[in-house]
Amino acid sequence: MNEVINMNRDTIKSIMEQHFPNSKIIIDNMGNSDQNYTVNIKSDLFNGKTKIEQHKMVYSILKKFLGNELHAISIKTESTEK
Repeated sequence: MNEVINMNRDTIKSIMEQHFPNSKIIIDNMGNSDQNYTVNIKSDLFNGKTKIEQHKMVYSILKKFLGNELHAISIKTESTEK
């Protein structure tokens, strides 16, 4: 049986920090829902990657929670390259 995790802002941020260390991460609720979040990450792990590749990296981490603990996520990514 799969364990259900209470997905709140702090939980999502903690998960993202594990996968994107030393990154700027901001998690916001979308509206008044506890299941809809905006995930903003600025990371050097995105350097040299397209936006689609960056979003796939984030989505691959959160996809197991979608449909259960999370209803929807909006992903915004940025590399540290100038």
